[in-house]
Amino acid sequence: MTHAYFDHNATTPVDERVLEAMLPHLRAGYGNASSRHELGTSARRAVDGAREQVAALVNVQPSQVIFVSGGTEANNLFIKGAAGYLKPTQVAVSAIEHPCIAKPAQELARQGWKLRKLAVSRKGEIDLADAEQALKEPTGIVSVMLANNETGVIQDVAAVAAPGATA
Repeated sequence: MTHAYFDHNATTPVDERVLEAMLPHLRAGYGNASSRHELGTSARRAVDGAREQVAALVNVQPSQVIFVSGGTEANNLFIKGAAGYLKPTQVAVSAIEHPCIAKPAQELARQGWKLRKLAVSRKGEIDLADAEQALKEPTGIVSVMLANNETGVIQDVAAVAAPGATA
């Protein structure tokens, strides 16, 4: 039976090159990278090597690369981490954000941030005029989902990010 999988925004098969690189670690190099025994130090070298490879690909320092288990953890880490370094102002999120964005944003609102939900059209597209209006206020964090994993709608995040470009 042939099937088509259309939810690659949520989960996608592992690239063959990644699988090939990971197999030795999944089969025999399963040590805790925080441990000092031989399996642990071998795992630490592998993690550090992967961190260096990713850093080189995106032109950052290896210390700037943080590995997480998935999108929810990454989003929570960013929102909560960024909020910890910023003065509470406005957090602006689209009205259709995934709960891993919406819930931390609601938590920030309980901590003194102003939560602003950006309007979307009936087609699920961000209302750029509403976004521009919202961003006239001091805003510390903005989140607009690029590709909706349920509807497939692609948002114009570049227009939201460019000051004055949404008019």
